[in-house]
Amino acid sequence: MTDTDKIVPFDEHQQVVEKLDKTTARAQRFEGKLTDLERQLEQFKGVDLEGLKAAKEELEILRKQQATKSPDDLEAWKKEEAEKIKNKVLSQTQSEIERLSTELATKDQILTELTVVDKVTNEIGENFNSDVMPFVKDIIRKRVKKNEDGEYVVLTEDGEPMYVSGKPATPQNLVDEIGSKHASFLKRQVSSGSKMNGTRTETIFGGDKVAAYAKMTPEQRKANLSRDERGKLASELLKQASPK
Repeated sequence: MTDTDKIVPFDEHQQVVEKLDKTTARAQRFEGKLTDLERQLEQFKGVDLEGLKAAKEELEILRKQQATKSPDDLEAWKKEEAEKIKNKVLSQTQSEIERLSTELATKDQILTELTVVDKVTNEIGENFNSDVMPFVKDIIRKRVKKNEDGEYVVLTEDGEPMYVSGKPATPQNLVDEIGSKHASFLKRQVSSGSKMNGTRTETIFGGDKVAAYAKMTPEQRKANLSRDERGKLASELLKQASPK
């Protein structure tokens, strides 16, 4: 009788069958788990698992470091971050203030040019030769301002309020000053004795009107003196010239 023909007792046969069934069931369970793992791994296909692991480890280190900070350290950190934010906001605000200040200064300069420089230039410009007007306008720009009441304030070369005979100087006084320093700038040879803005001033020839009249050409007399003034001065000149 061969081994294959050996008769196995029923009880032993039954035990072998039960073991085989258990092994088969276990194998089926492992196969199911393997299928589930393969399905889960499919979701991470193309992901750098090593890199992800390293990032997780780094995050864990940072968490531990944060957890080890004392309350004082955390408070100091909060203050430092708040200071950074404050400085950033202040820097941005300061930059905006500087931009607006520059813009405002530019507008103020334009307004001053229109309401002071150009206006005064138009008022007194007729006294000067056209080729020197840029120079005269620059003087006006530096030395004529407006006060809070909208009145002109003439300044000295040192920037102080200018006075003439104890009174605040006017743009016409500035004409006289420029004329005394730069007589060639004036259209006429006299910076006074002529009619300017309805006023009369002294002549550059001195206080003697008759002597000044005698030195004028007929054209100058006509341009700077009224008919009555010319008549009176001519009569006075004749008297002085007549033998006593």
